[in-house]
Amino acid sequence: MYPDPNYGMFNIEGADYITLKNITFKTNNINYEAVILLSNMSRHVSIKSNKVISETVDSGSFSGGSISLIETFAGSSEGENNDYICIDNNILTGGYIGANVGGTGVVKYSKEKGAIIKNNTFSKQGSKAIYLNNEENAFVFDNLITNSVTKKSGFQGMDLYRVIGESSVYNNRIILDGLESCAGIELRGCVTEKVDGFPIYNNMIAINNGKSTCTAFLVNRDTKNVSILYNTACIKGVTQSSSRTFSMERGESSNVRVVNNIFQNKAGGHIYAVLNERFCKDYIFSSNVYFSTGNIMKYGTNNNFPLHEWRSKMKDESSSVKEAEFYNDKDLHLLKSEGFRSDTPISFIKTDIDGNIRDKNHPFIGADEFTEPDDI
Repeated sequence: MYPDPNYGMFNIEGADYITLKNITFKTNNINYEAVILLSNMSRHVSIKSNKVISETVDSGSFSGGSISLIETFAGSSEGENNDYICIDNNILTGGYIGANVGGTGVVKYSKEKGAIIKNNTFSKQGSKAIYLNNEENAFVFDNLITNSVTKKSGFQGMDLYRVIGESSVYNNRIILDGLESCAGIELRGCVTEKVDGFPIYNNMIAINNGKSTCTAFLVNRDTKNVSILYNTACIKGVTQSSSRTFSMERGESSNVRVVNNIFQNKAGGHIYAVLNERFCKDYIFSSNVYFSTGNIMKYGTNNNFPLHEWRSKMKDESSSVKEAEFYNDKDLHLLKSEGFRSDTPISFIKTDIDGNIRDKNHPFIGADEFTEPDDI
């Protein structure tokens, strides 16, 4: 059963150019579809500098109990989307989903356009902090996502489902601690026709003390022209051999670039997990830095796929193996710089996660363009 589009604590229905600013929205009724619900083609709505609060919900369904803090509800006919929503500088606490933003799920119809989710603080969601779905030309940046409370298996910091066009995800920090199986960023069916048209860059993902399978980046369904660039991801804590920093689990790929990333697994698991050869047949790996306290590669049923075979098979000769030292388990800025320069600059990424200018010829690998600690 689909939700009643009028069933929000606060509803915007068919109204354009509305701004909600400096308001606290709070409910104890988790059976609302959302705390703030947009429907009926409400466009150019700005939700800025608010506090949106509900209790954490670990389980739910369409019949109730799966409250989103902010949600756009699209109809099932052509054009019934809530385009150009901007969610900016809010504190979003609890709920089942933090920001549930997307258009109609009918494949043949136009997707929702132009969502911007920026500079928000997400915490204590039960299922996902950001669920971006059936969206075109979306931008997600400068957000902080933390969670150490949900008991739900499969929590996602970001779930990007059927996100298309020239979208981008950058400068986000995701810190997950003590959860059941979880993913930092999951991509499901993200496709664009432009080369490098969907870059995911300058993100830091720290997963600590996971209790089951934890993954920093999970690619799950067909992916085309998505680029994973200059990210830093580290899994650490309780030994979990099933953990993986980057997992390719379903779908076929086309021109997916994985370049200049720091991927570290200090929980005894893998850097890469490839469940089937066809899932990574058109990936490009280059200039990454790997480290694992377990086996670096899982390929098919081989849980200890040799690194030299991976390099040969995936033409990944320029990547290296080195343990990174970070400020701490939650702050993945580098403490030491040696061995983290790249010979593969990405011309359209000119700054790092902090806004520092990247070296034009030999930038640092990972989200952080290294600065001496006393200068930060």
